[in-house]
Amino acid sequence: MHLSASGRCVALIDMDCFYCACERALDPSLLGLPMAVVQYNPYENSKSSGGGENIGGVVSLPAQPAAARVAVRDGRVLLPAAQNGSIIAVSYEARERGVTRFFRGREAVAKCPELVLVQVPTSHGKSDMGVYRDFGAKALALIHRTCGEGALTEKARESHTDGGGETAASVDEMYVDLTRPARALLGATSYADVLSEAAAAGTHVAGAEEAEAEAEKGAQPTGMLARNSFRAGHAGQVVRRIGEASAAWWQRTPDEWDEGEIQLAAGAVIVARARAAVSAELGFTCSAGIASNKLLAKLCGGLHKPNQQTLLPRGAVHALLDPLPIDRLRGFGGKLGAILREGRPDLGLPGYATAGELRSGGGAAAARLLRGEWSHPGEEAARAVRMASGCDDDAVRERPLAKQVGACKNFSGARGSVRGPIDSKAGLVEWASQLAEDIAARLAQQREEHGRIATTLVAHVSLDGQAGRSRRSQLRDPSACGIARQGVELLGPLLELRPPTRLGITNFGFSADSFEKEAHPKERGSLQRLFSAAAAAAPSRRTRTSPALTTSVSKSLYTTVRELVENALARSSMRACESIRELPDIEITLQLASGTGTGTGAGGASGGAERGRGKTWLLDSKYVLGEELGRGSSGKVYRALNQGGGSQFVAIKEIPLVGMSAAAARAVESEVELLRNLSHPQIIRFHETIRTEHHLYLVLEYVENGSLASILKTFGRLPEHMLI
Repeated sequence: MHLSASGRCVALIDMDCFYCACERALDPSLLGLPMAVVQYNPYENSKSSGGGENIGGVVSLPAQPAAARVAVRDGRVLLPAAQNGSIIAVSYEARERGVTRFFRGREAVAKCPELVLVQVPTSHGKSDMGVYRDFGAKALALIHRTCGEGALTEKARESHTDGGGETAASVDEMYVDLTRPARALLGATSYADVLSEAAAAGTHVAGAEEAEAEAEKGAQPTGMLARNSFRAGHAGQVVRRIGEASAAWWQRTPDEWDEGEIQLAAGAVIVARARAAVSAELGFTCSAGIASNKLLAKLCGGLHKPNQQTLLPRGAVHALLDPLPIDRLRGFGGKLGAILREGRPDLGLPGYATAGELRSGGGAAAARLLRGEWSHPGEEAARAVRMASGCDDDAVRERPLAKQVGACKNFSGARGSVRGPIDSKAGLVEWASQLAEDIAARLAQQREEHGRIATTLVAHVSLDGQAGRSRRSQLRDPSACGIARQGVELLGPLLELRPPTRLGITNFGFSADSFEKEAHPKERGSLQRLFSAAAAAAPSRRTRTSPALTTSVSKSLYTTVRELVENALARSSMRACESIRELPDIEITLQLASGTGTGTGAGGASGGAERGRGKTWLLDSKYVLGEELGRGSSGKVYRALNQGGGSQFVAIKEIPLVGMSAAAARAVESEVELLRNLSHPQIIRFHETIRTEHHLYLVLEYVENGSLASILKTFGRLPEHMLI
């Protein structure tokens, strides 16, 4: 069936009792039992808990064996320190016995004596949520694969408790844009079969009962709803079963269906298949909402749980959205939600209690509330009314990989307590080692799973009575020892004015960022291999080859050079910026004479004769090489026009590969690394590396009247913040 409609089909898939499900996957003996997962006690000590390594008063308990993390079972207290932890997840069996997430551990056990309490894993003196992230990633990958080609998946974002903004990506919720897979399914399957499969999967239809005049429940209460109602459904929403009304909706005649409804039905089929795959392969159940956008999918996803799915047709949107409190809409927390909810008493303008009131009031009335408080009140009011009407243009975006990997720790307790400020260098070193182990393990995971490595280390610290400060430098060694050692070195200047026995560290941490793709194992190693291969393939008579021949950007060179040079710097404790005076060829690059032009067009790229005065060459179909600016120890430097960058000038250094010695190869490695790490308005930047059959080209920023010697004389040693 071909669809002409341009509407979307979006699903929210939510793992049921996710943390409990993960614990049951690790310990099957918990299946069917009422259970709850609790946080660790940050004030515990080695006397109150058995087993595990004690770090800063917190016992390390890994994910496996899971039985070692059971705090209470069969009325027996096994981990005294964890028995009163805050609850982060409650199984449905425990919910049926009256246990909620608002209980502490002891309260929950008093309410349900047969309750099993399981503490989250801990390591390095804090909770370790890695096992939950891993299970969530497996579920996301499985759902993406099952939904088929064209599906876009995005982890949902966890909302702040005050309804304002969004924080980290959720480990147990994900959005899926099923528009393309749904259309593909309808193109390959009759819509009658699609509707039959969707109904057979037990897909609830939100709003079906409202269409029935004799519906028993339809009135919505006027009271405010609980803060978790948007995710889990709320008492005011109609309780629905896949009964007569929903069955009748699925059994309508062909002429009663519009294209949007058919597309949603196809999406429901795909979601049912994905949920079945997760259950079969991971043993987890999940619930889902299927609608035309993210807002509505989230709304209906909590109506029927656990292990169920709900479809929201467009005609039922207002019935479900209208009674929702205004601050439960995504993006309506904080100041905007407060103004819309409370109104403007100073102007005699009332606010709106629900989304339905805002929708009925219209954009003009909402704009009057925002006038004087918002920079563009008309636009913001129109957006708010659209959201209250169920219109959400936010696309499902496959989020990029994390930009950084970090770990930090708070020490905000009373001085002298387990959680008190760190006052000694020994305490700092101990905690630095713990945080570094965490980061190193996650960096290794990034390298293994995504083939990328971090290049920068950032150290952050907050002190008693002072704002937080941070320093960064190039990551020399990604091992735990290397990160700890370098991190403490970075923090040194930030602590030098503090008394050595009263540092007063209330928070500190490390993070690694500036990720780059790692070279393929076959491409790793010294550049000397590259030079040797070029020499072996070179003709016996050394002739210049046109740089226009078979050029390519050597991405692997970046990683190769970094590994070699960083190892050398680590051995000699030499900073890159301190050895720059030893490279006269870089200074030649900076002493760029102003010229009159370089020629235009690609005509100069033809031919293979020796480049001489008045000649122009085209490199990589992008750079027009003109006059020679100077000659360094490893090659010549030319002024060039970057035709692909807005006709901007660059400096290009040409390095012959043929016949290069090992010493020269090491010099080039050092030069490339130094160039890549310079960052100052008056100092060149390294743009890219281009390789032809017999030459290597370094593309550098062109400085009209620059002199490295004069810059170094003026600035001296480059400050840390001037380095990338």
